[in-house]
Amino acid sequence: MESANHFERKLSQIMDSGSSTHENDPVKRQKENNEGEDRISKLPDCIISRTTKEAVRTSVLSKEWINNWRSITSLHLDDIDMVYGRTKHIEHECFERFMYRSLLLTNSRLDNFSLSIHDHHDMFNLNEWIYGALRKFPKKLCIKSQRKLSFAFSTAHSLFTSQSLQELEIYMSYCYANITVPRSRVHLGQLKFLTLHEVKFSCSDKDPELSLPLLQKIKTVNCIWLGVRCVTFNVPLLETIDITQHTNSSWLEGNCKIKFRALHLKEFCLCDYGYLSSYLTMIDPSSAQNASATLILPPYERGVSSTVEHGALELLKQFSQVRYLKFGGPDVLAQEVILLPEFGMLRHLELDSVTGEFLLALLLKTPILNTLVVERLKSEYYKALLKSAVVPDCLRHTLQVVNFRDVCGDKHELHFAKFFMEKGSVLKRMSFSLSHLFVKSEAIEELEQKLSGLKKCLTSTIVEVLKEDYYNSW
Repeated sequence: MESANHFERKLSQIMDSGSSTHENDPVKRQKENNEGEDRISKLPDCIISRTTKEAVRTSVLSKEWINNWRSITSLHLDDIDMVYGRTKHIEHECFERFMYRSLLLTNSRLDNFSLSIHDHHDMFNLNEWIYGALRKFPKKLCIKSQRKLSFAFSTAHSLFTSQSLQELEIYMSYCYANITVPRSRVHLGQLKFLTLHEVKFSCSDKDPELSLPLLQKIKTVNCIWLGVRCVTFNVPLLETIDITQHTNSSWLEGNCKIKFRALHLKEFCLCDYGYLSSYLTMIDPSSAQNASATLILPPYERGVSSTVEHGALELLKQFSQVRYLKFGGPDVLAQEVILLPEFGMLRHLELDSVTGEFLLALLLKTPILNTLVVERLKSEYYKALLKSAVVPDCLRHTLQVVNFRDVCGDKHELHFAKFFMEKGSVLKRMSFSLSHLFVKSEAIEELEQKLSGLKKCLTSTIVEVLKEDYYNSW
């Protein structure tokens, strides 16, 4: 390939320009400093460092170690390490030489390669370094950059066709990495862990498929697919999906659907502040059976489109068979409460700020719920609502633990506390975690007094006010 030939020529140029002095210096210093027996060379191999910095440093201590650094299996390179008070031009030239020489002189195979970029570098050189690292068949590849990064076609092709990578991490800060996915079907046969932070993907194929047969975990933050209708991840062994999306407009412009074809999902986490929930699909929802799900949906806003509401509802339906559910931002479904699915397997439920109407509607859909945690109960008048409310089956038969957090001791909270105490036939523990604004001893005593009158209807239930400031995990 043209890129491979250029890489070899560049390496040759670097070596020719730097071989006259640099390679011989360590040997010369060793001969000058050693008089008699070289005792350092007899030290056990197990103490020789295999990290890039330490391996190079220790190579000057003994003639037996001169070439040891070349056999390292992990190469970690950071351009910030090359700053020694030189001018910018010299810094870049020094780092460029070091990069090419490292890729040429180290072992033909690397287990681990990481590159951290903080300064501006020629985009061509960046691609050459990543491409050169991929030619050494690394098991783990980690790229971190605070500068713009665009993958050339040859680099992207080598990345998406790698049969050695088991772990891939790309972290971008304050900018995006632009990667074009090859039109042919992507197949990363050995990849097990995938982490992507702010990456923009594009593809000439409107419906690309990514085959990752051994992938176990995928984590993405603010990743975008542009010019694509639907991307499908074929991930039969996938156990964990962790997606965070803060950006909004880019997703809505592309309307790209994201589909996962998984069989053994154990954990699904979506922190969505950009309405991505409207475009995510589990091809086989039964794959999430017995899994745990965390769904943090965007807060409800007036004028939110019915498409967003419907999309959020459809996503929730896909996880109707989970045993553990942490659900934030339920107000986005304020108009769709009657359409909530039944969670027949759900044992543990955690809710963010929620209205009493939504809470009761959801409890009616959780017949075997055992534990309920409510982060914050919104202030409304609930006395009439609770008086005519249908008692959920879980309150009668299965609900044993209830925890209200961020409590202020207001009337609406006491109305719900009374409702749970009176209707909770098998309730064993009910706790109230005070808001951080009300953690003084006087507030605790006041709330305990308000609850004391409600305890009379209970026999074996423990009712407590947590005196420590409860950590808000949302």
